[in-house]
Amino acid sequence: MAALDPRVWLHSLGVHYSTRTDAAPLVTDRLQGIRINALVAGGFDTPMLRGVFERVSPQDPLAAETGFTQAVPLGRVGRPEEAADAVLWLCSNAASYVTGHSLIVDGGMTAAFR
Repeated sequence: MAALDPRVWLHSLGVHYSTRTDAAPLVTDRLQGIRINALVAGGFDTPMLRGVFERVSPQDPLAAETGFTQAVPLGRVGRPEEAADAVLWLCSNAASYVTGHSLIVDGGMTAAFR
């Protein structure tokens, strides 16, 4: 697979940083009901990811997908509804005590690096 563009990593770091730092003043100011969290999504079966597979391996996109899934500990591409379920949880009362958090939903792909 092609190397990930460093701009993507920088953007991701910015999201993590902003999530943590922007949440703190809101909690300190006791602004009720305002929480800042982020979903850090891995590879999900979307037209965008399919396009990546086609660009990486124009002759055989399935080979690119296979290479990708081999790097995911759960061994598959995520389903969009799995990302949606995580967002729904973050927005729900079940997560009412969660703020300043980046929820990583990537099938375990980055677990070894955290």
